Amino acid sequence: MQRCFLVREHGHSGIRSNYTCNPEKQGCAVVLRLSVSRVLSLWAYADAANDTVYDHLCTLADEVEFVWGGSWSPLTVVFLLNRYVAFPNICIAIYYQLGSDLSAPTCSGLHGAIARLISGGVYLSEIILCLRTYALWGKSKRVGCALVGMAIVVGAIACPFLIKGNPSVQFAPTTSLPVISTESPLRGCFATGSGDPPYIISWSLILAFETAIAGLTLAKALQNSRRTVSPLLFILYRDGIAAYLILLVLSISNVLVAVLAPHEYTKLLLLIQHAFHVILTSHIVLNIRREAVNGAIVDVSGKEIGRSVLELFTFSRKEDSG
Repeated sequence: MQRCFLVREHGHSGIRSNYTCNPEKQGCAVVLRLSVSRVLSLWAYADAANDTVYDHLCTLADEVEFVWGGSWSPLTVVFLLNRYVAFPNICIAIYYQLGSDLSAPTCSGLHGAIARLISGGVYLSEIILCLRTYALWGKSKRVGCALVGMAIVVGAIACPFLIKGNPSVQFAPTTSLPVISTESPLRGCFATGSGDPPYIISWSLILAFETAIAGLTLAKALQNSRRTVSPLLFILYRDGIAAYLILLVLSISNVLVAVLAPHEYTKLLLLIQHAFHVILTSHIVLNIRREAVNGAIVDVSGKEIGRSVLELFTFSRKEDSG
């Protein structure tokens, strides 16, 4: 095993610290580069965890009132899975970064679990966005068919590609890498190969799908621009466009990182993107429900959108369904 040592040199200008490596300086440079990527990854994961936990605590009261206190439906399950799958993913990701003596097969398994949880979580978020758009268009069959078709494409191509990136990623056991200090052994998993093309394809398809959903939202908003809209319709437009703009920035950033950055940074923003999918779609659902209890949604024709769709999407409370 190569070892890198922190050496303190005394000179006229004072004490200075240098890293030296024996026998190969190149190996030490590789470890230092991986250490920098590890710090950035930990920052990104900590940010995702902080955002997820903080938002969950801020919206927990609304969740209890509008979801747990409501009539259950298939969408209730989708909402809760989307909201809570992020927590085991964060725990696995932190162990992936900080676990001690992790073998290459263990790292590969952890990486695969993270990829599956992210792909599943993002897909659940897309289902919520589709249902919101479907309701916004008054259960239009054309819009519904288009959304189902796009969802099938994303589910059949983007999600498997996101998961398929895992086999092409190789991991080096920490015992095969130089160490900076015996007092601070290397922890976590170190990727030595990358599945860049599958990730680029996945996020590009997801970005295209979300762009289509935003386009449908904007088209409906333009149709209704000269009419007085209800507060709930305004919430639908506002939250939909705001969510798209935030996810657009994250998706483009993910693609750029995969294309331009070294392979160890390929998945730097994945957990953050998953966290914001969860946060934004949760806010969409909870904001709709909060406004729905105060009045009906009215579409551009002045007719009330189908009550059955509203109850499915907004988790009608038990006392409201009687």
